[in-house]
Amino acid sequence: MSSISELQHKVRQANKLRITNNVKDNKEEQLNMSSYSGIVEYFPEELVITLKAGTTIDEVNKILVKK
Repeated sequence: MSSISELQHKVRQANKLRITNNVKDNKEEQLNMSSYSGIVEYFPEELVITLKAGTTIDEVNKILVKK
């Protein structure tokens, strides 16, 4: 998935979906979120973080360790 519109299209067309973050998962019924990841906003002083759906816990931990 390289864009939100592709993600939306796949969701609309699917009868069943299995959400995954494994790059190797590319079956039709699987929705691979690995390309839609990252931190949108981070306000450490307020303890607020906004993430994209495919962001892994490891990515979050790396950011939190820095602060």
